[in-house]
Amino acid sequence: DGNSSAGDWDFFVVKYDSNGTRAWVRIFGGTFSDHASAVSLDHSDQPYFAGLFQDTVTFGAIALPSAGEHDVFLVKLDADSGQVVWAKRAGGEGSDQLRGLAIDADGSALLTGYFEETASFDEHSLSTSGSRGLFLAKIGSPSGNPIFATDPVLAASEGVEYRYVAMVHAWEGDSLGFTAISSPSWLILTDEGNGSATLAGKPSISDLGPHSVEIRVSDGRGGATSQSYQLMVGESNGEPFFTSSPVTTAYLGDFYSYSLSAHDSNGDALSFSLEPGAPDWLALIDDGTGSATLTGTPTEDLAASGEVMDGNVTILVTDGAISVDQTFSLTVSSGWRETRESLGNNWYRLDWFGDFFQTPSDWSYHNELGWVFMNGISPSSVWIWLPSEKSWFWTSKSSYPHLFDHETGDWSYFQYDGSTKKRYLYRYSATNWAEF
Repeated sequence: DGNSSAGDWDFFVVKYDSNGTRAWVRIFGGTFSDHASAVSLDHSDQPYFAGLFQDTVTFGAIALPSAGEHDVFLVKLDADSGQVVWAKRAGGEGSDQLRGLAIDADGSALLTGYFEETASFDEHSLSTSGSRGLFLAKIGSPSGNPIFATDPVLAASEGVEYRYVAMVHAWEGDSLGFTAISSPSWLILTDEGNGSATLAGKPSISDLGPHSVEIRVSDGRGGATSQSYQLMVGESNGEPFFTSSPVTTAYLGDFYSYSLSAHDSNGDALSFSLEPGAPDWLALIDDGTGSATLTGTPTEDLAASGEVMDGNVTILVTDGAISVDQTFSLTVSSGWRETRESLGNNWYRLDWFGDFFQTPSDWSYHNELGWVFMNGISPSSVWIWLPSEKSWFWTSKSSYPHLFDHETGDWSYFQYDGSTKKRYLYRYSATNWAEF
């Protein structure tokens, strides 16, 4: 249907009927390499799928930010429409991996995998005495989790009553309970007792700025869903104000995107513009509905030509009479390329990884591994795609030449024979050497 990736690698879920006719297809992902590695059905034939992601991944209207290099995601879809029911993330600052997904007889999702050093699963935190630990997590409830049917109100004006009625889709299970997990002191949550709750209050001039809000609804039997958002309080003087927070880091060679939103207390139409002085690789697209997107890709070629990658960015929003700006410093990180040394003629060296020839894309010719596709946002680790193995491998400054195979979950040891120009992998699970 002409769908395209939002980044390096995205994933899809597709449903076919018994005749092989496609019912729906859904594509998800972010600006980096994201992977879905498991799918399962519950007792009502509702699909769940899980995998790993970098930076931020989007499932419909739900955006999940990563706490580190790679985090784990779990998503439930509606079998009839393919729409996202809910999405959750788990993990820590390191590279966390999902190895298995199963749906229990009571409808709960069981996840297993490993994490580096520390990881969080909602209110539960794990730590390991070594570099890696295993996890087993149970998520869900016998009736499935309740689902929010409303989008939060993201803006409030000082001195003006704020009101958001949170509602849950039609529920046939136990009675629901709403709780404000976090909110500013001037807001009060009232459970209406009918599957809805009202969050209301009046901010003062001292409350200007962003506030974190989390509302949780539970069914009393372990099933719960949270709705988290940032509420921005602005002045009630008719001036527009931004309700979005800027994305302040871009990665060399990867697509950058910042979704802007703003509010006007008078309800006037808003428009956005990018002020002069921003890096030339950026472009602003105003969608004409009170939001805009700042996008671009800071490429290797641009950096090599001397174009400025980093810089201050100023975006202007106006209601036609009053204009307000948002200025932030945008930094372009080299990710895994950060500590490389230039050898000339597009050859580079990482002191722990060796020499490689870098093409304008992420394809590189490594002097021992051969042609590989390299990706990653950490300066001390890298993901590499080995075409001959048809798999992603992860390695780091502390583990290379040991390689972790994402597809099989196996560790291997890489060895290059310079006299014969042959490459070998010793796979620990199979306890044998194999040429590739």
